[in-house]
Amino acid sequence: MPYNRMAAATMKACHSITSCMPMHYVLKWQPFRIDALGLVTMIGSEQINAVVGRLVTSRYTEYLPLVGAFILAGNQFTEAISGFELYNLHARIKTTDLAGWFQRWCLAQDFNRASHIVSWTIQDERETLWRARLDTLLASIIGIVANGALVALTVLQGDWWGLANAISMIFSVLVRVYLTNQNRAALDALADKHADADKKVDDRVRFLVLLNDGKLVTMNATPDLIRDCFVDKPVPPNKRLYNITRSIGWIAFTAHVISIGMSNLATQLVTIFLIIVPTVLTIFRVGCDESLIGSRLKATITSEQCSEKRMDTYINLRLSETEER
Repeated sequence: MPYNRMAAATMKACHSITSCMPMHYVLKWQPFRIDALGLVTMIGSEQINAVVGRLVTSRYTEYLPLVGAFILAGNQFTEAISGFELYNLHARIKTTDLAGWFQRWCLAQDFNRASHIVSWTIQDERETLWRARLDTLLASIIGIVANGALVALTVLQGDWWGLANAISMIFSVLVRVYLTNQNRAALDALADKHADADKKVDDRVRFLVLLNDGKLVTMNATPDLIRDCFVDKPVPPNKRLYNITRSIGWIAFTAHVISIGMSNLATQLVTIFLIIVPTVLTIFRVGCDESLIGSRLKATITSEQCSEKRMDTYINLRLSETEER
């Protein structure tokens, strides 16, 4: 049959091309097999959700693949976490609806039960511009070298499933970078609105944040900054493109889950290494400046020399009669 002969000829041609690859012998190296390898892409997704969602930039792993790419595609890293409370002592307002990035940032800090104070200020863009550019350049170089090495390995082997796996990982990285940068840009825009008010020391007010693990943290910032940055959720500037990018992220994640299981063993091992190492570094926040969220919002954390009893925190606040009520 013509169709069968054509298919056989195509397969023969592909095999002939693959056999000419410099590392074709690696394709035959199969001392053992790894089944259900796609599950590796989902393990540790909860930790990645907590770490990436706090919107702090990493100078090492920003452009490297991580587990749990579906967390980014599903926009779960921006969702609020239950159990938090914010008390604005100046406006006498209590709310449990806080921005997801703020909740995740608080959980990532090593706060004591009741003795930490966080002062929020807005950085001058010129002070952080060159540092941000250097960090982006370093992260880009690391990402290009690491991802490029995996692409080169698959091409030299003639492992076309492995090539599809490598390309899907690159797309997942680009999707993550775009989504997180859009949320950082939204937060920077909100902070920029209150840059002038932030310079007035007298306008700063105190507020309390009760974490979902029972820790109580004292903070201070300008009133409008509290509402816009810590309570309201940042809205990405280009919502339509943001959603399109999320769709691309789902496609890339699906392609990654399928192709990694079809790749040869050497590609699978290198892929696991390339995903797990950056994931561990990201979870332990290596190369991250926890005091800078986005490029404008600055957090200065100090610790009081007192017991961790909540009563002592209330006493140190020196509340007025109205604030106590």
